[in-house]
Amino acid sequence: MALRIGRSFNVIYMPMAWKFDFFPATAFLLGAQELDRAVFLAGSGLSDAATPFVTAEDILLAKLHWFKTGGEVSEVQWRDIQGIVRACGSTLDHGYLEQSASKLGILALLEKALGTA
Repeated sequence: MALRIGRSFNVIYMPMAWKFDFFPATAFLLGAQELDRAVFLAGSGLSDAATPFVTAEDILLAKLHWFKTGGEVSEVQWRDIQGIVRACGSTLDHGYLEQSASKLGILALLEKALGTA
């Protein structure tokens, strides 16, 4: 139902206690781009085939976007953002992040998150 009306939803995979958030590509300005950039990872435990996952850069951009949309008050969102930067900071594609953050109007937030503001 959620997909038909373009809304996000989540699924909990109980054997491994994993929670997955699903967002229709049309629900986010960079949604189609996220799909094009997805990385395929084998050994996820979900399937014998490699499974597509959104990149850390695209997760970071989406979280920054939702943080801004929510009035920049969610401590949980900001903690998630900081966690992505701490875990992946040295491998993030800064050129892609800056270009995409500019399109989304969140460049200042990106710079703050990366500590470059």
